[in-house]
Amino acid sequence: MQAADGVQAVRDAVRQAFAANARMRALPDADKQTVAETLGYLAMVAVAAQRELAQAGNPVALAELREGVRKTARNLAGVDLGGVLLDDSGFTPR
Repeated sequence: MQAADGVQAVRDAVRQAFAANARMRALPDADKQTVAETLGYLAMVAVAAQRELAQAGNPVALAELREGVRKTARNLAGVDLGGVLLDDSGFTPR
């Protein structure tokens, strides 16, 4: 699978999660866009931090980063990332 296919799979999964979330459905479109953009920025920062922490060999900080990302996604968008992994095909159950 190409990276672009993985990105589309993630977009589709997030779109489905948002559609299933009553809190997200109730938001005006502009607020939905803000949440989506914020999650996108969070993902970019988290990936960069994850790479840096992995290279430094810091498993405690990696665990804290993962938990922080989970909490932020849950609080910001009501999306629970705890039960999924992200790979090239999108979100898959753990």
